[in-house]
Amino acid sequence: MRPRRVERPGRFAASVEASLWTFPCRIGVMESGPFNLSNTILYCGRWRESVEFYRGVLELPVTVEKDWFVEFRLTASSFISIADSRRATVKSSAGSGITVTMQVDDIHAWHHRLVEAGIDAGGVRRHPWGALSFFCTDPEGYRLEFWQPIEA
Repeated sequence: MRPRRVERPGRFAASVEASLWTFPCRIGVMESGPFNLSNTILYCGRWRESVEFYRGVLELPVTVEKDWFVEFRLTASSFISIADSRRATVKSSAGSGITVTMQVDDIHAWHHRLVEAGIDAGGVRRHPWGALSFFCTDPEGYRLEFWQPIEA
């Protein structure tokens, strides 16, 4: 069954959409989850390079900045944080087993931006489930997927 898209207002970081995909479950369709916000923390050995990637290349707005931890806003209620693994109790997984996905309004503009910044972003691919996407990795090796739904 195809997910139903629920729009949320607001745009950050040059068109990362604040939107939510909902999936049917046994008791119906959830319009929102049980949590108020979400923050994914990436523990990095290459902390300075990773912070510069999210701040300088992706141009994400900073919401919290400490000398070993920086939190960036993705949407109105989702964040991604970069923590220096040398100063944290959790060590870096060097990107192993992690993919962070971000829906964007203009997949080609994001692809161009990353390629122009010298990031290996592969090519934009069309998927049979109705999306365009491409992948790259941040300096720590975490896999990032940028995707855009194909309008019918």
